[in-house]
Parts: sequence; structure tokens; C-alpha cells
Amino acid sequence: MDLIDLTRILGILIDNAIEEVLLVPDGIIEVRITGNACGCSYTIRNSVTPRTIQQGIHAGISTKGEGRGKGLSTVRELLSPYHNATLNSCLQGDIFIQSLTLSWQDPLS
Repeated sequence: MDLIDLTRILGILIDNAIEEVLLVPDGIIEVRITGNACGCSYTIRNSVTPRTIQQGIHAGISTKGEGRGKGLSTVRELLSPYHNATLNSCLQGDIFIQSLTLSWQDPLS
């Protein structure tokens, strides 16, 4: 993956997490990077507000006002040419988890 694309994607995901967690008393953000010979994974976990839980998290929709909500759509566009990259997102209780996985052929095989 192009380093600029990866930086933009992670920047959007982390920025979204920061904006959300600022609205949550005692909120948390956790960023985890793991890797091995087959690829790497970037996982961002953050607290979300009750409003976000109720409304859900969707590309193009924001709880933060007009003209917002373009970040996840931009991430999808940036990821589209990369067949070795997947973004999985889920809401578990009051924690939003996004995991970007980049895989490559095992260099040892």
C-alpha cells in the first residue's frame, strides 16, 4: 500500500475516534499495531456516545453536524484499489472497533 494512502486512512480513523471520545466522559482510545510475515493489522478502539450507539455509524452520516461524515467514504475510496487490504468495523456495546488488515504473500514460502 502506498504510504501516503495508509497515512491518510489511519489519520481519518484516528481523527474520527478522537472527535467521538471527546464527547464521552472518561472515554478511551486504544490503537494497536500488530504484524507478522503474512501482513499487519491496525486496530482502533474508542468509546462512543449513546447518540452514536442509537444512530449507528455509517459512511456519509455524522452526528457532528452539516458538511461532516465524509471520512469513512474517503477511507473506502482510498482502500478500493488495494485488494490486499480490508477494513472491518463493529460496534460492541459502547466501543467502536475498526481493524485495517494488510496482507501480503509470505516471503518465506
